[in-house]
Amino acid sequence: MKKSNLVFLAIILALSGSAQTWTEYYAGYPIPLNCMRFTDANTGYIASQSGIILKTSNAGNTWTQLNTGTSYDLYSLSFPTPSVGYAVGFDVPGYPPVMLKTTNGGSTWTSINPGTDNPIYDIFFTDQNHGVTVGYNGEIHVTYNGGSTWALKASGSNAYLYAVYFTDAQTGYTVGNVATIKKTTNGGETWVDQHAITGFDLYSVYFVNANVGYAVGYYGTVIKTVNGGANWTAQSPWAMEAYNSVFFTSENVGYIAGTNGAIETTTNGGTTWVNSSSGVTYDLYSIFFTDPSTGYVSGNYGTIVKTTNGNPVGVGSLTKPATLQISPNPVNDILTVQSEVLPGDAQLCIHDLNGVTILQQRLTANTTLVDVSRLPSGMYTISLITSQTVLTCKFIRQKR
Repeated sequence: MKKSNLVFLAIILALSGSAQTWTEYYAGYPIPLNCMRFTDANTGYIASQSGIILKTSNAGNTWTQLNTGTSYDLYSLSFPTPSVGYAVGFDVPGYPPVMLKTTNGGSTWTSINPGTDNPIYDIFFTDQNHGVTVGYNGEIHVTYNGGSTWALKASGSNAYLYAVYFTDAQTGYTVGNVATIKKTTNGGETWVDQHAITGFDLYSVYFVNANVGYAVGYYGTVIKTVNGGANWTAQSPWAMEAYNSVFFTSENVGYIAGTNGAIETTTNGGTTWVNSSSGVTYDLYSIFFTDPSTGYVSGNYGTIVKTTNGNPVGVGSLTKPATLQISPNPVNDILTVQSEVLPGDAQLCIHDLNGVTILQQRLTANTTLVDVSRLPSGMYTISLITSQTVLTCKFIRQKR
């Protein structure tokens, strides 16, 4: 495949009401940019459809298409060193996956045996020798020799495993469909279940340190642990987007990318999230920051957005006052919902404590009556979701 320099058109997009701005880049052809990784402030890679890997050496100003030797779609990258990197992907389920390795910063790629005939969704190397892949039907494979051989490890699950992340050489996490979370403390040799408090699929996992981590997924799911995965708690109510990628630059400042151009920002460790308009409407798949200020997000139709002032000082001021009020509480049959934050297309959602959606409707008035008489007795979460903020509170359904 002939290399070609891809010159991108940049448009500065002002983020209304925020210090953040995003620059949008168009790749020149409409393909999904599935996974983005940087090895330093200037050098980054994107895995994409049809075997395409893009590389930048100037902090995203221009991107070069690398010769990979495959036409399979590529979904994940891992670079344990600036020179050594891996890419994984597959054509369609039922066909063997592809695994590529470079030892010269992407100049050449060699196909290596992935150790399985099933799709691989993610790959993570803790160093040049030790790596882990996760994928179809709960498969987890581990290598200790730089990918020369891979050994299948029992995950105890048939779930599709979409993402894997290690905090050190021994401790790692993988997440997948039906709220699957697995943890290893011996480099991937054995895995144990963790309770996710949600029933939705999880697509991405990231740990700030050994104890604090986040996982995101379908229907706006965001969950957090502060004790190494022993317990997980919901950090925001379920929105209308699917969140595909999560990245934190500190214990307090983090970002989520998702469908319909969604980028969410927190400055308080996930307690509240604020929509940071990306200026695009295409689905976003991968987010990566090279420092607290400089971050990139890649997505569908060749979309890349970049910020150079991503450290959002005072971004919490975008959140409108928490005016969501409900009464009575406890409630028997009719719950009155009142809020000043109702811009036409506000969404009301009620979930049980397992994250299962009980009710979902659009609101167009400041006061709404909700019939909860058919709900079983117990505690529920009610969330009001707008384009700018999310308001949440709990109520108890109590029979007379």
